[in-house]
Amino acid sequence: MKKQVVSFMLLLITVGFMSGVVHAQTSYGVKANVPFDFYVGDQPFRASAITARRMSTSDSVLLISSADSRQQQIRITNSLQSTSRSSEAKLVFHKYGNRYYLAQVWTDGSSGRELLKSRGERALQHEMRLIAKNASEPKMVTIIAAMQ
Repeated sequence: MKKQVVSFMLLLITVGFMSGVVHAQTSYGVKANVPFDFYVGDQPFRASAITARRMSTSDSVLLISSADSRQQQIRITNSLQSTSRSSEAKLVFHKYGNRYYLAQVWTDGSSGRELLKSRGERALQHEMRLIAKNASEPKMVTIIAAMQ
């Protein structure tokens, strides 16, 4: 019993420390008002203002959080480059029926990050392909964002 209490206390201290590290190590990012409920990975987010920030320790990791910080998700990403020139920051969502998944975060029109698809998104995409034989790709929905 004593070992379990000690282990639990160490876990709480570690989680508390990591929360502080996450907030201390974020770098610039984007902020947008998303007018619909959506998923980041397999975690649901309510329609609200969200921020997406790159972690300073790694360009390939994004921290996505709601404005009140009650919902947070850390996701691994791949680099994106666009040939078109635009100064707009934006969020791009994959839409499957009435479900939206955050897919891309663009800090400007020419460079961005693509989130890896979660297990839930891959399963939903597979299911949609079986239902609608011609539907090979999800619809893309773009929300204009502001740099932070």
